[in-house]
Amino acid sequence: MYIIKNISTRLAHHPDLAKVIAHKFQIEESDFKIISIIRRSIDSRKRNNVWLNFTVEAEFSGKAPIHHDIVEVIEKKEKTLEAIILSDLNPVIIGCGPSALFAGLALVEEGFKPHFYEQGERIQPRDEKVDYLWLHNQLDPDSNVQFGEGGAGAYSDGKLTARTRDKYSDKIYAYLTQFGADKRISIDALPHLGTDGIKAVTTKIINYLEEHGAVFHFSHKLTDIKTVNERLELTINDEKITPEICLLAIGNSARELFTKMHENKIAMEAKSFAIGFRIEHSQEFINNLFYGDKCDFTVTGPASYRLTAKAGEHSVYSFCMCPGGSVICGSSEENSIVTNGMSMADREGRYGNSALVASIEPSHFGHDVLAGMNLQRNIEQKAYRDFYNAPAQLGRDFLKNRVSAKLPKTTYRPGIYSRSMGELFPMYITKALVTGMKHLNKTYRGFIDNGVLIGPETRTSSPVRILRDHHTGESINTPGLYPVGEGAGYAGGIISSAVDGLKAASRFKIKK
Repeated sequence: MYIIKNISTRLAHHPDLAKVIAHKFQIEESDFKIISIIRRSIDSRKRNNVWLNFTVEAEFSGKAPIHHDIVEVIEKKEKTLEAIILSDLNPVIIGCGPSALFAGLALVEEGFKPHFYEQGERIQPRDEKVDYLWLHNQLDPDSNVQFGEGGAGAYSDGKLTARTRDKYSDKIYAYLTQFGADKRISIDALPHLGTDGIKAVTTKIINYLEEHGAVFHFSHKLTDIKTVNERLELTINDEKITPEICLLAIGNSARELFTKMHENKIAMEAKSFAIGFRIEHSQEFINNLFYGDKCDFTVTGPASYRLTAKAGEHSVYSFCMCPGGSVICGSSEENSIVTNGMSMADREGRYGNSALVASIEPSHFGHDVLAGMNLQRNIEQKAYRDFYNAPAQLGRDFLKNRVSAKLPKTTYRPGIYSRSMGELFPMYITKALVTGMKHLNKTYRGFIDNGVLIGPETRTSSPVRILRDHHTGESINTPGLYPVGEGAGYAGGIISSAVDGLKAASRFKIKK
């Protein structure tokens, strides 16, 4: 079996890949057979000359051509993780996001019947709470964009990108298609489900888990974790439970719990993350700037982008780009502003947005475990003026350090107000953002000048890492506690969080 890379074709819904491969390597189409497409990406480096790029798996009837784009598949022996034997059939999982749910799938496959505890609500009542915030300025601190069924990813673009592909990520994609996702997610370089798609898949996963004996407790908030008489003790809704193990799959916004864990001396450390804002344009502008006005968007979908720039010791970059999407209020604490991006599966909205952020390290904000979290909170509280309206500024005005006299209509609900965004951040963050954005504005002409900044974007990743043993995944000083996913500081995004949860839970076996 061979992998054939860099098969480039003009835009077409069903390109003739066999013909392209035969032409590229000067062989006959009868010399090989395509087994499967394993990757499809869009090459938009040249406007109005957008191509598709494929990687395929193939067999050759004879000797394969010698070429750096043809690589023989040699099976690697996977490392077998040492099993952890449990007596209790009901391990506890805290959270209901990707790391929690895929950990649950691994456990029910082994015959366990895990108990899930989630401080937020099911999708329907959660949607009602979120809409009430966006329309009537009233926040429920326990059930919102950050907390509830599906985790924070339930209100996103539902991106399913994986930095690396291995047996664990492949299993995640297989599960997702089993529960209703389009099979293309396993081959597209930038797959997505949209917020509507991720919610539908999440609900099907929960139904499946319940059918296999899992028990879900929504509106159940974990408020304390400690060891009592060498046994793990959790306080949930003021009741104490003592499970054999707990998979701690909290999101990166579990600040009350981070604080309590620090007080209880559970081993944690401050970690790097990024801070900035969302930048919004008309999708038509983005399409034209990155793909050109002659692109066949029925093949590519609306244009997306990933931008990077250097600003001294900081990286300035875009991420979580939402084509045809909207900027949303993702606050989880009263009288504070958090922004995020969201889009539906069809991405048919008139606007597109992404985060535009600067990386920061503990050396910038302080090595105290909660220093990064406190920085986030300080910025979010500064941004609040009234009724959960978000501060906004024209991109060109941010670069010139002037308040925007007039702002265009944006997708953000409840609304926006004009403010100098630089006032929200420490000077080192503002300087880094200005330096990086000036570079991006030159490289992608008009990108900053034509954008509207809405902020702040502070919840890019967890500001802490809950330290765990490299081999077992267990907390290094709290026996029975297994931190997983984004909130634990070991993942970022839906797929990596799901993989982290699945991998951790795959070690557990039932005592015979």
